[in-house]
Amino acid sequence: MRDLRYSQFKDCEATAEFIEMIDRLFDTMNGRNPRAKGFKSPLGALNWLERKAFLSRAREYLLTLVTKDGTPLHRSKRYLSVIGFVINIDTLMLMIPELLQVQRYVLTYRFSQDHLELLFNSIRASGGWNNNPSARQFQAIFRRLMVRCGVS
Repeated sequence: MRDLRYSQFKDCEATAEFIEMIDRLFDTMNGRNPRAKGFKSPLGALNWLERKAFLSRAREYLLTLVTKDGTPLHRSKRYLSVIGFVINIDTLMLMIPELLQVQRYVLTYRFSQDHLELLFNSIRASGGWNNNPSARQFQAIFRRLMVRCGVS
C-alpha cells in the first residue's frame, strides 16, 4: 500500500519491517515441507549459514524493540513474546549444527508444541467425562494410545 502511495501508509516503514521480520521468523520456525522454498524451506547445510545470519539479525532486532515510553520491550510487562522468540532462536542456533552432522536437513515444525498439545488432547478425550485423570488413569490411557499407534 505504501508503494502504491496511499496516504494512510506513507510512514509505515517500521511497521512493514516488523511484519516482514516476524513473518520470516515464523516461516523459519515452522518449516514442515522438505521441498519448500525460501524461508519455509528446511534448514540444511546449503542454507544454514544464510539462515543463521538471518536468525542473528532477528534476535538483535527483537532485543532493540521499545515501547512508546522507550522501555525495551524485553524488559516491559509484555516481555514474554520477545523472550520466547529469543530462546527459540538461541536453541535453533545451538541445535541445528549438531543435527546437520547426522542428517541432511531439519524440519523445524517438529520442534513445535503442537505435537504435545495433540497428545494431551487425546489423553483428555480418552478419559470420557473425566478430563483430569489420576496418575493411574493417565498411565492406562497412555498405554492404550501407544498400542493404538502400533508401539509394543
